[in-house]
Amino acid sequence: MTGTLHNRDAIEVAAEMPEGSARLVYCDGPYGLDFGDWDRAKGSALVEWYAPFFDAFDRVAMASASLVVWGRSESWAWLHTDLTARGWRFCGSVVWDKGNATTAMRADPDTLRSWPQTHEVCGIYQRDELQAPTCAATTVAYAAGASDRNWIRVWLGEQWKAAGLKRSEADKAMGTNGMAGHYFGASQWALPTWEAYQQLAAYAAEHGREPDGLPWLVHPDAPGLGATYEHLRAEYEHLRAEYERLRAPFNLGSIIGSVWRETPPTLSERRHGHPCEKPPALTRRLIDVLTKPGELIFEPFGGSSPVARCCEAMPRDLARRWVSCELDAAHVERTRAMLARTQGALL
Repeated sequence: MTGTLHNRDAIEVAAEMPEGSARLVYCDGPYGLDFGDWDRAKGSALVEWYAPFFDAFDRVAMASASLVVWGRSESWAWLHTDLTARGWRFCGSVVWDKGNATTAMRADPDTLRSWPQTHEVCGIYQRDELQAPTCAATTVAYAAGASDRNWIRVWLGEQWKAAGLKRSEADKAMGTNGMAGHYFGASQWALPTWEAYQQLAAYAAEHGREPDGLPWLVHPDAPGLGATYEHLRAEYEHLRAEYERLRAPFNLGSIIGSVWRETPPTLSERRHGHPCEKPPALTRRLIDVLTKPGELIFEPFGGSSPVARCCEAMPRDLARRWVSCELDAAHVERTRAMLARTQGALL
């Protein structure tokens, strides 16, 4: 298996996990629907109940992690305020439309004394300083360019200054108006193209001071202008790749829309026997959108452990790692039995 199933409290398990190890925390805990003693808290009491768990999530979540929180409309609304105050950025929500197959809609309308709940809400949150609503690739490039680890920008600036040249002269070299200066400053920095790099080097050779050693813009680790440029380009691409990995994944693919219509399992179809069992398709969609193969998902309130079952059903090259917790020993044993016979089938 690619994960571990615990019959233990999620807070205890989280304390033993490496800090910042989980790309996704999949939270499907109490809603305040009185399914048991664990599901009694409502309103501010529900927020208070979740607080130590959210503390645990803060610790195990990566700096660019995602968090999904399932609930009914009221319970999610209470938790949303606390999550945003903790620094989780709200990205949107998904509504699970259960359709007319729910128990409430089969009841006699004349006897109902409350609004039937035929949907659930899943709030989606992220921690990602590099994330932007548009132009994500440009955002990553600019973030990498501004990074303190980007020695290339610093070295280019030092070379230009050592040649006795001003930033404004870069525009003369390039025949531009204000843009060439970006090659030497952190704001919107980008590695010059090979053509631009040649123009800058030629201008420094003609208008700069006499170099004491190698020509200007030639690096000692790669003597020669062309070799230097390839060296710089490789270093910068490596840095960009690191920053790209830091971004929280978000790949909708063919999943369009925020209302997902899936019929809940009937009593006879609940192979796990859990009262809150969801169709596996809901969990699989969230995993596909918010994680990449090989990354870790923390499932603190396993129940029927849909994350564990979905991950174990994935092909090996797409599989994610998982940690799932559930306090009810009977549900844990059912999940263990189901995982033992999964073998690629979504149970």
